[in-house]
Amino acid sequence: AALRARRAIATTGPWLDVEVVDASGGTPVGPGQVLQAPSGRIRIDVELAQANWIHATRLRILVAGAAVKSEAVPLGSRRHRVSIEVAVAAPTWIAVDASGDDPLPVEMTGRYQQEKGRPGVVPFAVINPIWIE
Repeated sequence: AALRARRAIATTGPWLDVEVVDASGGTPVGPGQVLQAPSGRIRIDVELAQANWIHATRLRILVAGAAVKSEAVPLGSRRHRVSIEVAVAAPTWIAVDASGDDPLPVEMTGRYQQEKGRPGVVPFAVINPIWIE
């Protein structure tokens, strides 16, 4: 039911918990959902969670494809939180992704990438867009 409702997160390990709410209050929404934002300002709350063998080092928040926040995740951080408030002109969309350059352990991912001459599977997570109307 969640997939059919477009409430999805794709990940190779890092986990994103994302909520968006109208800055004037109301009920928050998550990936694949629609937020009615009459005030024109929204708050975006993101929590990145990862096991100690995953090293996502970058987090981005995008509004209509433009990065409104891009920051480094401290090395070794198991949880990283970001909360920002931005002005939006509806209709638009919010996206969040997390990534890193250090390959995941080969015991978790297999050797296929290395056999093809690539460094391995790297940490990456992305949410389905959150729509603002």
